[in-house]
Amino acid sequence: MDVKPDDIRSARFKNARLGRKGYDAEDVDRFLDQVRGTMTRLARENRNLTLTSNSSELARLQRENMQLAAKSEALQMQMQTMASAGEVAELQQQLANAHWEIARLQDDLEQDELGISARAVSVLNRAQLSADAIIEQAEQHARDLMSVARAQQRELLRRARDSAGPSRAGGYLDPELEDQRHEQLRAYSELLRTQLQAMISTLNVEVDKLALLPLPGAGVLPGDSFPSGLPVAGVEHAAEN
Repeated sequence: MDVKPDDIRSARFKNARLGRKGYDAEDVDRFLDQVRGTMTRLARENRNLTLTSNSSELARLQRENMQLAAKSEALQMQMQTMASAGEVAELQQQLANAHWEIARLQDDLEQDELGISARAVSVLNRAQLSADAIIEQAEQHARDLMSVARAQQRELLRRARDSAGPSRAGGYLDPELEDQRHEQLRAYSELLRTQLQAMISTLNVEVDKLALLPLPGAGVLPGDSFPSGLPVAGVEHAAEN
């Protein structure tokens, strides 16, 4: 039976037997046993409540920590996207310069009635080399970005596996946050791959056009065809003759 505070305050014991002073020892011991049992139970319940409270607080702190970590990684990916966007813009500027070289070559061809001039050949060679260099740079840039993306994905998976151990011991692993991390990384990699593939495709088209231009001193034969957008001097004359 539990002992209440009022029971302790109103406790009364029998006098000792045979005229001795004090209280009956058995009566006192029995009451002390009841008090000891009640105090033991209360101490155990208090300890359990403390452990439960600490576990809940720890789980809450772990959830907040994981949310902050996810936000931090999202910000880092945004910063990397901005940096990559700058590199893509630089490649696009180089592509625009190559287009300008090709346009100037077309003007030279229109003004040269005998064919491709020596200056036009030089410009053609420079445009070809520039286009090849830009393609190689874009492909290498794409490979580097994919390598970084894969490394980030491996790091996220490693963190998820490391977090799985504490979660079984009372911690907390939020699957939704992990899915968000993987989805952000996948979308980031796919965006960069699409941009770079589009640039490489455009450059390949321009290089193919350059490859179809006539060589210096070569005549234009009836039935010869040239890529659209590249007028060649002499074609009109051959058609008239």
